[in-house]
Amino acid sequence: MSRSRFNTGEPYQGKVAVWVRRRLVDQRGILRNGRRRIDQRGVVLADGVGLGKTWEALAASALLLTERSKRTKSGEKRRNQRQRAAKVLVLCPPGLVSKWTREIRDPDGFGKRLAAWTRSQPHRRRFVRATLTQPYEIRSTRDLQELPPPRRRGKQAHLGAGTYVCNWNVVVRQAGPGRSRLAALQSQRWDVLIVDEAHHREARKALDAILGRTDIGAVILLTATPFQLDPKELHPLLGMIVDRKHSDHKFLSRPPVSRFVRSMDRFFQGGDPPTKAEKNEAEGHICQIIARNQLRTTVRRHFVIDKSGRAHKLHPPPERVSERELAAVIPHLIDPGLAFESWYFQRRLALAAAEGVDRTFVATKLRQALSTKGQASDERLNSGKGPPYSPRTDALLTWASQQIEDDLRSFQDDGQPRKLLVFTSFVRHAAADLVRGLEQAATQAWQAVRKCRQWRKMAIQASRNLDAVECRLQKRVADCAFADAPPRAQEIVHQLVRLPAHLKSQCGRRLTADLCGHKRFCNLLSEDLLRQLNTIQAVVDAERCERWQKRLHREEIKRLGATLSALHSLRVVATYTGHDDRHEREASGEAFRSPHGPWVLVASNVGSEGIDLQTYSKHLVHFDIEWNPARMEQREGRVDRVGRQLAGHVNVYYLLVQKTYDERMLHQLVARQRWHSVLLGRPAARLAKDQPDETDPRLIEVADSRKWTLDLRPGG
Repeated sequence: MSRSRFNTGEPYQGKVAVWVRRRLVDQRGILRNGRRRIDQRGVVLADGVGLGKTWEALAASALLLTERSKRTKSGEKRRNQRQRAAKVLVLCPPGLVSKWTREIRDPDGFGKRLAAWTRSQPHRRRFVRATLTQPYEIRSTRDLQELPPPRRRGKQAHLGAGTYVCNWNVVVRQAGPGRSRLAALQSQRWDVLIVDEAHHREARKALDAILGRTDIGAVILLTATPFQLDPKELHPLLGMIVDRKHSDHKFLSRPPVSRFVRSMDRFFQGGDPPTKAEKNEAEGHICQIIARNQLRTTVRRHFVIDKSGRAHKLHPPPERVSERELAAVIPHLIDPGLAFESWYFQRRLALAAAEGVDRTFVATKLRQALSTKGQASDERLNSGKGPPYSPRTDALLTWASQQIEDDLRSFQDDGQPRKLLVFTSFVRHAAADLVRGLEQAATQAWQAVRKCRQWRKMAIQASRNLDAVECRLQKRVADCAFADAPPRAQEIVHQLVRLPAHLKSQCGRRLTADLCGHKRFCNLLSEDLLRQLNTIQAVVDAERCERWQKRLHREEIKRLGATLSALHSLRVVATYTGHDDRHEREASGEAFRSPHGPWVLVASNVGSEGIDLQTYSKHLVHFDIEWNPARMEQREGRVDRVGRQLAGHVNVYYLLVQKTYDERMLHQLVARQRWHSVLLGRPAARLAKDQPDETDPRLIEVADSRKWTLDLRPGG
């Protein structure tokens, strides 16, 4: 077999694609449980957040389709290689359907790499390109009616070749519009099946619905969080790709891995570390089925914010801090004050005395009390009065006002926007106060900066720069043939050309308009608007095509229209939450990625997975923390991703209140981060006992800790 490779531009991504080919084609069925062979039908790609698992999966699919086309079921080579296009199914959360479609359709992204790969052997690889460049977007059951009608072969219905990007909730439904196409989707034999965010329960339900009705050529599971709190949560994930009849998927229960886990447990409690043989045996066992790259695209710096809004650096970061170092951080947390401390204590007593509530309910209510100013929603437990104030919100707004001012002063020197992302789990209780407060903080910072002479000069220059941008846009529109474009596309072009004039009318009155006085920022604005014009031009040029492609173009036009509306509003603070309309939410994310979009984005856990917010993000604030370190990593992965335009580090901030539930959560988070640091391949800098004895100086430094960290990186 030829040792085919796929160049994605990143060496670690290419290694993953080759590793998948070797596992599922070259060495199929080599797994063993004792003397019995195990049929391995898939692999898990568990790369760190933001490293391009989408491209890894598509590149691996290209290699799998090419190599599988040369073999029959018995493993013998075919004389005539298959030249017809194949079928690939992508199952993903509802919010990631459009992202996958755009990744596949982008001619300057993966499509460019795929075209270069095809040119080297066009007679063998042309059908792969035809498969991976023909996406069908299935967001709801209504979209099934737009699919090309399946062809009947006896009693079996077969969909056309291509890549089907499907919301995983559609697959598990039994009724609704397009029932015949849904049945074909569920019973189709797919050459490759890709499942994004595979650690979710909904992903397992969708995959079971597919595997229960048909055979799959290869399964590729994508997840940045192989397990959440207990390592054995990895078992359901592995159960989707190996035989579950004889508990073959319970890899962590097998002697080589269980011995390593027990040794690490003893090590964390002050015992001896595992031997090198135990580590190598466990590593080799897990590497048969899981590949993981844990690279950092940038350097993250962690801080805690105190009551006065000052940021204190947390060194080392949470996943590597010892208990002694953690104790030194506690005095820098937010002091709640006597009034809030008294109210919080009474609130905790009331919750503890209430009947019929469990500990989870009490913990949730205490966390909500720290994240809101207003009256709590449960009158029975709160006696009708909310907290006197929110020390967490006050500290954030004090810090944000000064930080935005510092960023605006830095902007005067280099013209680079530095944006702020705030994550909160309790959107209903905190989002409204955060948006109002952050808008006031940004306004105060802008008013403080605009008094300086350099800013006044920049505000005057903004009008001239915007005139130049408008001329470039009008020239491009004159060169493009938009006369025959659909009315909605023409309307969006008109709005896009009018945007510089709209900004010019707001100079001296809006922050975003004044930023255009810097030449570098104005160039970023011009490039972004021209890129949107090129997208509209591509849609118009491809209008004479089949029905399904026209539908994708309409969706693209709708998305551009929503984004332009968000940009015209000139909002300084936007939201990305589950309570927002889907189109408005996606428009806020698109606008935040643009240079002239919102300066601050308040996001809920809806925005913590799958989306890209990294372009101009400099700061990320955990308004409240999670029990699960994987969720914290997902949040930080929104800004620490491939494709970030800002150079330098990412600043991560924690808002933790002293003498409250925050302290307990911080200790638990650090302890769980240690498990993740070892079993997921990230080197922990210092590992110590939970209760270190002052007389026992035994701390494991970086060089030693790496000896016990599993290496799950794929080989070349």
